[in-house]
Amino acid sequence: MPELRGRDPLRSPDDRAHGPHLRRLPGGAGAGPFSGLVERGLDARKERLAEEPLRRAFEVAPEDPALRLDLLLAQRLEGLSRSRIQKMIRDRWVIVDGVHVRNNFVPAPGATIEVTLPPADRTDAVPEPITLDILFEDEEMMVVNKPPEMVVHPARGNYTGTLVNALLHHCDSLPRVKGETRPGIVHRLDKGTSGLILVAKTELAQAALSLQLKMRKVHKLYRAIAWGRLEPPDGAIDAPIGRHLRNAKLMAVRKEPGRGRPSLSVYRTIEDLGRFTDVEVDLRTGRTHQIRVHFRFIGRMLLGDPAYGGRSGYMADLPSEAKPVVRRVIAQLDRQALHAWRISFRHPASGAPMEYEAPLPDDMVQALSALRSARDEGLWTW
Repeated sequence: MPELRGRDPLRSPDDRAHGPHLRRLPGGAGAGPFSGLVERGLDARKERLAEEPLRRAFEVAPEDPALRLDLLLAQRLEGLSRSRIQKMIRDRWVIVDGVHVRNNFVPAPGATIEVTLPPADRTDAVPEPITLDILFEDEEMMVVNKPPEMVVHPARGNYTGTLVNALLHHCDSLPRVKGETRPGIVHRLDKGTSGLILVAKTELAQAALSLQLKMRKVHKLYRAIAWGRLEPPDGAIDAPIGRHLRNAKLMAVRKEPGRGRPSLSVYRTIEDLGRFTDVEVDLRTGRTHQIRVHFRFIGRMLLGDPAYGGRSGYMADLPSEAKPVVRRVIAQLDRQALHAWRISFRHPASGAPMEYEAPLPDDMVQALSALRSARDEGLWTW
């Protein structure tokens, strides 16, 4: 049996330490453990990845702090929850120095970790007759205004009623470069975020639009309602974002070396509502939950945000007569007050510059009206 380099978890009080940096063994390509899933290009060979196991090997670096195996992998394998990683370890898809270990095993520096991502269950999307708000469409692509609460593509818990289901009904065919459940999808919006999203109808358009996104040539502006007053009124939030330390489904500002990716959000106050702000955000990078995380980081959570503190916010600090008004606004929104209102890019085939705008949805218009009236009636002062 090969030597197992690690420590008894009972002797490892450093479970709360930040996750280690994993060094890729020679021969691995890309920067991330499953980066091959991200950039599949147009090579049809790679479409089989969704049906075949993916294998990666890593070595724990000497400078890495001690951390149990499930926590280590939860922080390094983006897109996999800790519970799924724990199941993978229990089901013997993960080995350390050639040996199957338990979730609480702590790999030592120099230990080799081999991870096999098991084949995913097929969840082919099916066409559904769902109305789409299409701002532009030609033979190459579409610009769609996604309504609040519509999920972009099928995933666990949301296999129907998604944008992809609607697109499959609307279009004869869509490129499946990103897999069977994401045909035509170039980028995503969170479930509770409304607004503009680009859809590719050909492999050429998929590749061209994806390249523009990667090169940061797609310009996206958002409207949001935030708790509190922004100081300064116009500014920028420059803070790296990575996976949350304790909740793999959330993101957070991570300033530890190697834990966060550079992230920049430039904002401009549109209207000061006293205890709230109508704000425009220029997304300079495209990290998961970026605007929501950045505004949480500066203590100005997005109104109604269920994941990042936007449902309670500074409710306790409001005058008693103002609290029912704000609670009604949050209940009526039932999501984060965030809308992708403008997008500009170049057409994937002709290269012509294109720009589209989507007006604020009714729920945000009504929320702003209610907050504005409350301010004007003197229900609160800053």
